Amino acid sequence: FLLKGISGIITFNNMKATLQYSQTKKFLEAVTREALQPQKLPEDLLEKIGTKSIGIFPWEVSYVAANDLNYKPFPVFQTENAYTSYLDFLNAKYLENRIMAPELILMEWKAVDGRHPLIHAPAMWLSIYKWYDAYDRNNEILLLKRRSTPRFNDLELVNRRIYSKKEIIELPVTDNPLIVKIPLKLNTLGKLSKIFFRVDEVRMKLFMESGRTEDYRIVPDTLKDGLFINFLPVSLSGVNTLLSSDKVERIKGFKIHGKGFHLYNKEMTIEFYR
Repeated sequence: FLLKGISGIITFNNMKATLQYSQTKKFLEAVTREALQPQKLPEDLLEKIGTKSIGIFPWEVSYVAANDLNYKPFPVFQTENAYTSYLDFLNAKYLENRIMAPELILMEWKAVDGRHPLIHAPAMWLSIYKWYDAYDRNNEILLLKRRSTPRFNDLELVNRRIYSKKEIIELPVTDNPLIVKIPLKLNTLGKLSKIFFRVDEVRMKLFMESGRTEDYRIVPDTLKDGLFINFLPVSLSGVNTLLSSDKVERIKGFKIHGKGFHLYNKEMTIEFYR
């Protein structure tokens, strides 16, 4: 490769490809079609999608090109990039807009860095829960359909309490969806670390009713957006169940921890909403 670069062969081939534009275009189109083949959706799923507008959650927009979908991108169209409260709320507000929001959402259970795809974007997830039902399931793909009326209208504050960082936050036992808002604030060392280096990972451990635990990396800034917590799904099957108007396994409590958590204030004020 180095020899080709020095001899000018690579430059010559690039120039040749540019001059032979029509052939190069056909070649690239063929390569693209072949590369998109793994993203082809099953015919029965495509029949249900039809020409309806569709959003992709969390990020695999190659489905659009592979299946010629009527794509309506979210403002932050790949949700792993919605790493601040502001960006999370952009997507949530988009879904609240009857005119802008897509009729369907194609959902997969994917996340980066050991995160939970719904905890990562809590405001957006709450809007999805509010406005969408499970419509169809095909292996690892869940198709959601927009409701004519929302599941709920407003959130009602039921409690506000100060917790120490070491505490396990126990959730009230209720059949109503429970939302928590947790405005985590960096201490002085944390603010300096964020400016000059970084804040190490912060995690959330979920304590399930069955006795098992789940542990995920979180984006601390988005926890103040309002996380639907007590019936939070931990799999795509769980999302399917919940959005089919059934309950999933209850979460009894949670604990925030991780290497970077010492960079936050010793106490945190948590608000509970229903």
